[in-house]
Amino acid sequence: MTRSNINDFIVIIRGLAVKCYLCSWSPNDQNNQTDSCTEENFNPNAVYSVECSHGCEAFFQWDSNGVLEHSRRNCMQNGVEERNSCVNETKPAWTMYRCTCDTDFCNTAAARHPSTVFYAFVIVIFWRVITI
Repeated sequence: MTRSNINDFIVIIRGLAVKCYLCSWSPNDQNNQTDSCTEENFNPNAVYSVECSHGCEAFFQWDSNGVLEHSRRNCMQNGVEERNSCVNETKPAWTMYRCTCDTDFCNTAAARHPSTVFYAFVIVIFWRVITI
């Protein structure tokens, strides 16, 4: 690969990154008592945003009594197979709810969002219709 091709490749990769909200809150965190991350108090103007190469996630965890232990919005972890979906998992000690998505700022709420694959499909179909 030439230096020019490498730079083109880097631009393409950067173009695939999505912007995600970044915040975390736990009632047990003595250093962070300002809640702008839970569903009830989420404020997009009060949290950071970052570019993520694998998509975004919103994650919430409650203890066995239904008390919120942790809330976070972040980049989706590498290797997560389920994209643009929500997963609810209950164990004896906790309940976890995680939604993943792959469009800019899609982790505003714990809800499913249309994927970029869907949008690409719509664009291809539209392009074929207008060029026939």
